[in-house]
Amino acid sequence: MVLRKDTKRATNKVIKRLSHCHEKFLIEEMAKLAFASKSVRAARILSLVKTYSILNASDIILASLVGCTKQYINKIKLGRVYQKKDSKKCRKLTDTQEKPIVQWVRNQYIKHHKPVSPRILRSEVYRRTKIVVSRNWHSYFLGRNRTQIGIKIQQKRQAQRMRIKIENVRKREDNLIKHVKGKRAGMILNSDEVGVQSYCDTREQCVIVPAEFINQDIHILVDRSEPRVSEMAGIALNGNVLKPFLITKGNLDSNELLQNRVLQIQNAIVVQHTTNTMNSELCIRWVKEIVDPYFVNQRKIEGLPRNTEGVLLVDNLAAHCTKEIQASLTKCHIILLTMTPNATHLLQPCDVGVFGALKIYYQKEKVGISKMSLGQILANAINATQKAATIITIGNGFRACGIKAEVHEGKLVAAIDHNAFVEMEAQIAADNATVPDASTEPIKRKRVKKFGALNVPSQK
Repeated sequence: MVLRKDTKRATNKVIKRLSHCHEKFLIEEMAKLAFASKSVRAARILSLVKTYSILNASDIILASLVGCTKQYINKIKLGRVYQKKDSKKCRKLTDTQEKPIVQWVRNQYIKHHKPVSPRILRSEVYRRTKIVVSRNWHSYFLGRNRTQIGIKIQQKRQAQRMRIKIENVRKREDNLIKHVKGKRAGMILNSDEVGVQSYCDTREQCVIVPAEFINQDIHILVDRSEPRVSEMAGIALNGNVLKPFLITKGNLDSNELLQNRVLQIQNAIVVQHTTNTMNSELCIRWVKEIVDPYFVNQRKIEGLPRNTEGVLLVDNLAAHCTKEIQASLTKCHIILLTMTPNATHLLQPCDVGVFGALKIYYQKEKVGISKMSLGQILANAINATQKAATIITIGNGFRACGIKAEVHEGKLVAAIDHNAFVEMEAQIAADNATVPDASTEPIKRKRVKKFGALNVPSQK
């Protein structure tokens, strides 16, 4: 129905369509040109309409048959020829300015084995020329200098396949047999830190390297400069989950936390600090406020003596292994058992079984939300932890790391799965065979870190 201006009355508008025979004829002709270009199909259908005097062949109908826009059909009909636009003459940097930057990018990798990320490249351009370039400027920069430098994109950041010594993994198995085997499942705890908010492992990472190294395996560093909230999560072999310990640099508003159902001490502990990552100061607070009370409460639940040993499995981050933390754990009869460096993707139950699902659940909660408040971020982190840390995922994570739960005399106790360590050794051997030469990895100063049981609980 349309409204006529002269009479101000609604009248029926007759929509003109192609006849069925003409429509079928044009469809068949377009099917013959299924693999032809869009311009060829458009020119052919206009020729058929003119040759056979097909009526009611509007640009919209023809565009739907060709698979293009009505503007494109009109352009072909009027005989307009596509003219390539002149290249942009005003460039941010001249050839003279770009030449030393290209050489600097090459030297960073050839001499120092450090690939350059787009962010670092923009910073270097500003430092040298005091010119601010766009976030996509590196694409044009690479296009102009493609013979000397190229871009390396990593589709997904996966666990690094580093040279792990098989003897260290065997030592890890011996430590588990000595300190974990036979203990109650509820007294075996694994904890690690995970970052949420803007940072996400599934995002593409790209770096700029010399063109001759573009096809080599390159160690791509992770850009952690984005704002984020860190969570110290913990799981027990019997399926228990510790309260999340959330760290943020943002200002905490108690009313906003309550509005988002973030209840301090009840379902999480939220702390504000100058850094949003775990350090020794925050770690000792986490131990005193969450870990120690957990083991005290677990001994009461299972009716165990106060001096029954518990085991805390963590990586060998320096913040996790300070003397103050060791003293606090020793006082509560808890063994601090660290793992061999660079092997968390094989030996850390949180990394293997929980954190992947946690980030997926968290990203699902962010869908459709352009900007989240701090209260929403914390609430979604708690919610994702509750969804990801299920009994099944916890059990699978521990089992993949060589620790399983068995029923012994009516009690659930920890046992060591030797077959899991055999599979790890085979995987490590395969990874070591495919690891690129050390020259493709950033040169770091090697530090020998102790791992295993770092403290000996007092016996009373």
